[in-house]
Amino acid sequence: MRRRLITATLVAALALSGCGAGDGTGAGSAGAGGAGSRGAGAQPTAASAADLEREADRLRAEMAALPGVRDADVAVEQDEKSGRAVRGTVTASGGAAALVGVLDRATELGWDTEVFVPQVVEVRVVGDDGVTLDATDLGLPGPAATLTGLHERYGPPAADPDL
Repeated sequence: MRRRLITATLVAALALSGCGAGDGTGAGSAGAGGAGSRGAGAQPTAASAADLEREADRLRAEMAALPGVRDADVAVEQDEKSGRAVRGTVTASGGAAALVGVLDRATELGWDTEVFVPQVVEVRVVGDDGVTLDATDLGLPGPAATLTGLHERYGPPAADPDL
């Protein structure tokens, strides 16, 4: 019951918030209340393709800088069909605990994208031996972390700290 309430609250907050203005600030849409207004009727603004690519480059660099990471490939996506998502594959060296640590930090980086609040963060970490970790290895219910699980694990996202 608690999970349903949190999910409903998060969905309602996203629907009413202007998060993801596409200007990199996460300040939201300008409305009658001024820049970043979150009044009723404020709608999220789509991020431009250039904003999405810049954010993917930023996340790729941050993930690649994590200890043990050899390569990171990241896509930041926003479309009507799949919504707002951060997807990535990270290749890393290390034992099981180190790989889980990389997965945890890379997933958190994806959650804290600056252009929008992602509905899904799907990060896979591939180890030297070919083992692949995903969000289930963080105790989340599926291979892709969703809004509720991300909020419960990491708190409010950078794009909307009031969420």
